Amino acid sequence: MRRRAQIALRRFIVIAVIIAIVLLGVYIAMRIPRGGSSPQALAFAPGDPYAPFGGGLLYASGGQLYFVNPKGVPRALLPLGEDGRFYASGRMIVAWRGVQIYVLNADGDILYNDRMDAPIQFARIGASYAAALTVGADGTRRVDVITHSGVPVWTIDAGETDMLDMQFFGAQDLRLLTVGLDAMGAAPASLVAAYEPKRYEVTGNVTLYDQIVYKAFQRGNNLMLINSVTMTAYDYRCVESSAIQPITVYGWQARDTRAITGDSVSLFTPTASGGDSGAPIRQARLIAGNGDTLLRLPAPCVDIRLGSRGVYAFERNTVYAARYGSTAFTAHALPAPIDGVLCVTDGDRAVVSSGGGVFWVDLPAL
Repeated sequence: MRRRAQIALRRFIVIAVIIAIVLLGVYIAMRIPRGGSSPQALAFAPGDPYAPFGGGLLYASGGQLYFVNPKGVPRALLPLGEDGRFYASGRMIVAWRGVQIYVLNADGDILYNDRMDAPIQFARIGASYAAALTVGADGTRRVDVITHSGVPVWTIDAGETDMLDMQFFGAQDLRLLTVGLDAMGAAPASLVAAYEPKRYEVTGNVTLYDQIVYKAFQRGNNLMLINSVTMTAYDYRCVESSAIQPITVYGWQARDTRAITGDSVSLFTPTASGGDSGAPIRQARLIAGNGDTLLRLPAPCVDIRLGSRGVYAFERNTVYAARYGSTAFTAHALPAPIDGVLCVTDGDRAVVSSGGGVFWVDLPAL
């Protein structure tokens, strides 16, 4: 009888140990981001141009434009030159250097390659068109809108306006928004205009005095313009929305924006935190169509970004994750210490800097 009791006790101990090991393994697996425990090195420096694209990443290094697919396999797309730049949107890429412009699709095929009449300051692309801002020898600026195959659509005279940004918006990106700056008056003013190139039509324009619009994005049928004081909704005629009230963002800066199922989510952090300031981020604001949510981070973080299903806040050794609609964060160990975050791709991979190198790591699924 005593021997049977000892055997039963040993079996119980063995089973308990096995269960403990399994539970420990599950716990560790839940805390380590999916896709493995080691980060993948990327062959570019933190100061090189980069952009999320198609679940992967575009970057330019050593005069060459590369695409790293979602499986982590890099492919050279285009010899761009050391001072070349690019912009990606949807499934299209526009690249430029000097007077040369290139239009590429998501497969890396060059759809158009030609010279503009003057040096290109910057270019943008959408689902239907590309646009390039050029600066002539006399300082005058113009925006050339072309199809993806290079067919001219419309040339917009921008005069001597200091153009800060432009982007396509609306259904099939058939409209173009430009944001300029007038710094010659008693107070700076933002010059915002909307165009419909196919119809050669200026659909609207507005001068926003005492405001410098530093970010614009589409939210449903509206354009959201952000300055240092407010985030305000406008329609395609550049008329302020009466249905969406302006949101005060004084003391906060827009850190990230992401389109989510027909809406958009904007992430704000205190002005004197994160980025070049070096100050840790302790809280953030999440502004979407359904409200304004204050997020208090579990610990001081070096950066915070939006993913496809939630928010990721990064400490040096830990990433904290919270689903949209929740203010509760869960902690997950990072596979290596990080110095900063460059971006988060559509596949919820973080491109991070660490020790002078750039890596991407899989983030915990939400």
